[in-house]
Amino acid sequence: MGEERFIIKQMKTILLFLSLIPFYLHASDSYNFKEHIWIDVRTATEYDNGHLEGAILIPFDEIAKEISELILPLNTKIYLYCQSGRRAQRALITLRELGYTTVKNVGSLENARKVNLIENKFKNDQ
Repeated sequence: MGEERFIIKQMKTILLFLSLIPFYLHASDSYNFKEHIWIDVRTATEYDNGHLEGAILIPFDEIAKEISELILPLNTKIYLYCQSGRRAQRALITLRELGYTTVKNVGSLENARKVNLIENKFKNDQ
């Protein structure tokens, strides 16, 4: 009897996991982050004063909570920037601790614009 309950409990867990897959796939498609995502880890005021087009604002001290709401695959290429790179580095460490494998700190907004330009040119040349 105990073994049957264990098996039923395991099956419920598996069914729950399988039922969540479509939500995960839909969320990934709706954000359309198949190649990469840019995250501005500065404050809202800094972001409002100028940011990389298409970048999402997630202040560095909120990155652990907010990144989970995006439901990104752990291998998504994530670019981080701030004013100097210091806050982006702290966010990078947090994201790696959460299991994200392809995270880059590009430093400042100016550097982010340069890297984005190169990424877009490379993508368009292919």
